[in-house]
Amino acid sequence: MSNSSWSNLAIRLDAREQSAMRTDLRSRFGVSSAVPVVESTDCNAPKLTGERGGHFTCGGMRIRFPSAYSRNGWSNMVYICTSQVITVPVGYSGK
Repeated sequence: MSNSSWSNLAIRLDAREQSAMRTDLRSRFGVSSAVPVVESTDCNAPKLTGERGGHFTCGGMRIRFPSAYSRNGWSNMVYICTSQVITVPVGYSGK
């Protein structure tokens, strides 16, 4: 194998390890796979920040089953995007 093949293999293996670490963090915090994992110099351990999104009434109550409101015509249902982010220290390996 040539030198570039070995380096490509090393890059792919490193990317797999990082992907597994991000998946492990998301499952540990119990969040969706859409929640980003960001490195920061301002933290010592992984932490979850932000608010969970979903369907809410205009008064702020969470709607668990939004499809139940779909046939009623007008409703006071609002979708709010999540602002959750998992922040980890720079160079965090998950071990």
